Amino acid sequence: MTFPTGWARKCAITIDAAQVAGSGTHSDFPVCLTVANLPSEMLDKDGSYPAQMGGGDIRFSSDSAGTTLLPCHVIEFITHNTPASGTALIYVGVDVAGTTDTTIYVWYSTADHKEQPKYNANTDADGFQGSDYVWANYEMMYALGGFGGLRNLKQANATKNIGRYGLWQSKPYTVKSSGTSYDYIAFPTLTKVGERLFCSAGYATDHYGGGPGELRVYASDDMGRTWAEISGLAIADASYIIGGKLLMQSDGTLWAIYYKINSGATSAVMYYRKSSAPYTSWGSETSFTTQTKVYLSGKPIELASGRICVPCYDIDGSGDTAPFIRWTDDDGANWTTDYLTSDGAAPGTYGAYNEFSIAEDPGTAGNVVAILRRGGYTTLFRQTSTDSCETWSSAAANIAIDAEPADMPEIQYCQDGDLLLAYSKDRAAPEYHIARSTDHGASWQSDFSILWNNGGSEPGGMGGIGGYCSFVEMAKGLFAAVYYHDSSFDGPAVTYCTHFSKVEDGQMTAWTDTTRQIAAKVLYGVDLDDTYEHMGNGALDFFNQVHQAGAFTISGWSKFNQTSDELFAFCGNSAGSNDRGFYFGYENRSAVGSPDRLQLFVGNGSGGNTANTTSAISGDTSAHRYSVFCSATSTPTFMKDATTYAGSANLVNNAGNAELGFRMGGVANGAGDSAVGRMDGWMEMWGFSTVNLGADYEATRYANENAPGTFAAAGTPSDTTGGSFNAAWARGSNSIIGASP
Repeated sequence: MTFPTGWARKCAITIDAAQVAGSGTHSDFPVCLTVANLPSEMLDKDGSYPAQMGGGDIRFSSDSAGTTLLPCHVIEFITHNTPASGTALIYVGVDVAGTTDTTIYVWYSTADHKEQPKYNANTDADGFQGSDYVWANYEMMYALGGFGGLRNLKQANATKNIGRYGLWQSKPYTVKSSGTSYDYIAFPTLTKVGERLFCSAGYATDHYGGGPGELRVYASDDMGRTWAEISGLAIADASYIIGGKLLMQSDGTLWAIYYKINSGATSAVMYYRKSSAPYTSWGSETSFTTQTKVYLSGKPIELASGRICVPCYDIDGSGDTAPFIRWTDDDGANWTTDYLTSDGAAPGTYGAYNEFSIAEDPGTAGNVVAILRRGGYTTLFRQTSTDSCETWSSAAANIAIDAEPADMPEIQYCQDGDLLLAYSKDRAAPEYHIARSTDHGASWQSDFSILWNNGGSEPGGMGGIGGYCSFVEMAKGLFAAVYYHDSSFDGPAVTYCTHFSKVEDGQMTAWTDTTRQIAAKVLYGVDLDDTYEHMGNGALDFFNQVHQAGAFTISGWSKFNQTSDELFAFCGNSAGSNDRGFYFGYENRSAVGSPDRLQLFVGNGSGGNTANTTSAISGDTSAHRYSVFCSATSTPTFMKDATTYAGSANLVNNAGNAELGFRMGGVANGAGDSAVGRMDGWMEMWGFSTVNLGADYEATRYANENAPGTFAAAGTPSDTTGGSFNAAWARGSNSIIGASP
């Protein structure tokens, strides 16, 4: 199948030539599209023709027939039953002219699930380039906000993270907090069908289950930002229920798998119930374990063969444990038990292995990896099976943790084939990471994402304990995760949803949607405080390019919280002993006469010596787009919004510049981060180019991002000749392709 076959709808979008500065054409211009200039039906979740949640099916062309294809970068796309309440930020690479209007076409609504092309694709199977090609004029573009901004980075070298200073944690959205009758809500699991997320959590009086409890189920239709309980899916009993897990089968059947223990905790039995679309009630309860005391361990999974595997552990009379898999090949009619031993039989001596997670290699059906926690050890352990969980290798020490006891790990293969692990480095602290493996968990890469960082220099870092993370991949490289947080061991608890992302076939990103995310001008930015350290990474060599003899452009949005006696550095570093190392920033320090001006500062480690400066500008606390651009060693030009300011002198090389790390929202010195120059405000959509893009280009960027609905307007959508839309699939109301376990 070749584009546009399979796409049901298209719509013309016309770019107003009057909004394009200059009389020429700006090649490879990143046109900003939002809710203001996309067709409303694209965002109408319960309408006839919505685009897919996350924007995987959105494509662009420069002609109505769809023969001349355009690259796009979907930073965020969330549909809503009220389209105006949806969220969209998409950039499209277009040649725009200042003499005649430019028309492009957006294509959307496919019957099957689609993903955006890989960021560096040139081209994919349908002939589309990846998101890098939207930013053809740039070395790097940082969205600094939005769910998908960092998983498809514009990147011209191998390092794909801006880095983290302060170990920023992902922003938590509340699934459910404790009620008046139940103080404890914990042990969540997450699954999805179509575009809907389902989260289950145990709702009880305390951590140990001192009284009756419930298993409750919640749903989200906006990628995990808001949640509502599905009352008909609550499971309650006079016996305490804890540790319930959800499984979404590939045929669209939703399973609840849980155990119930008696009041004396002398027995524990596993049960399951099933639900079909639209998932408003459960079928009958069926037990499926025979041991006296069995607890549910990790998330159940469905193998490629259709076998359903439920991780459990058996507890003997002395309290020791043995992990096993309870599996069925006939949808629960018959069950088999295989322990994690070489022959599948129960071990002669029980030990301290208990909670564990399993995942099947997507490249080799029947090959399964298990990662286990073990009491008293500061590592997790790994076992493997090559026969669909029937026999297992011996346990080997795996990834290290900072302190025991470990939390329950969860593993899952993602769409690009990497194996991801959610685990607590220190459950009591805690610090919760997502690690990445390219060899099925035998070893783990050094990059990671942070779900939860307790304290440090992170504003909003949460104390207490918690964890038991569960996650799903919502779109390629973009994940939702749930975990519980307890301010004290048996105090009121909250189940949260958060997000993380990774570059396709590459690193975990430093953040996706952090506690520092803030509503900004274009969509979201990063809110910085001069009390805390700023963003940066000493390994980002792309910025070296702007220090050499060639041309450059640096630009982006920012808003200051104050403009009295301040030096705010947008970005900068120095790369060698004799180059043009500098910082780009705003100056208003009383020590230098309280000027309101834009400046380039010498990057020699002293943090604030003037290299080049503008005449006076108006200093204020409103959002503005700031730019600086230059050809070789000529005099730079500065811009605030669409107004230009000449620099004070030609750029020159500065002998003695220090080799310093790249920073955003601050500066570096020989000792590391400097308190001088830290940003107090937010930053959004910053780009770095080795081209002098010029005043007309930068003024057009400002006009587009400042008022997207004025810059471009959508026409009337129409049917195509080659596609249809499966609304039931998108709403999670029937069986699906590619359901996450």
